Amino acid sequence: MMNRPFVLALIIPTLFASACAMQNQSYISNEPLQVQDESVLHEMSSNNVTRGDLNYIADDINRRATGDVSITVHYMMKKPFKATQQVADAQGARIKAYLKQQNVRRHVLVLAEPDQDDGVNRIAIAYPALKAKGPANCMDITHADADRFSHGSDSGYYYGCTSDRYLSEMIARPGDLLGNDTMTNAESQRLGKSFDTYRAGERITAESDEGVSASDVYTSE
Repeated sequence: MMNRPFVLALIIPTLFASACAMQNQSYISNEPLQVQDESVLHEMSSNNVTRGDLNYIADDINRRATGDVSITVHYMMKKPFKATQQVADAQGARIKAYLKQQNVRRHVLVLAEPDQDDGVNRIAIAYPALKAKGPANCMDITHADADRFSHGSDSGYYYGCTSDRYLSEMIARPGDLLGNDTMTNAESQRLGKSFDTYRAGERITAESDEGVSASDVYTSE
């Protein structure tokens, strides 16, 4: 008959192995924020354009725009035809000049379209831009149960998704999420070589420069 200590010696490792093999699904969001393209369009009446409006648009262009900016003035053709077009051209040119004064560096194109139904010109400022958003697999916490609460109905919601969504709305420059990798292949190879030198313990500073301090450099004539 097998003695008790031997039986326990067989059972205990089996229990530990089973416990290690168990792995519960995580419902904590660990996905990064997303960046997507969007088309931005600001429309306003020409007699209702304020500096505040243009300041807001200029700031948004400087932070998020990824391409050219178009200013389209929609006007109604009426006699004298040439004068109405000149007014539209002048309105577009003034808006462009103001945006440039606000440090907008994107190329700005001014157009005049005679397709307005009434006598008040309509201004449309459009440009492509980047927009930050929450992780792709996230749903809003208010829709987690889909109004049908049960013990398993919340399984589609990942904790932290709502915080990520609110955080994405506060990002001023979504392009920063994409990084700022402007390094060429040659530069990256040189940077990699510096790490190889460090790991190998090789001398970085030339022997002739040993003992030279920053103060010596800036005070030398």
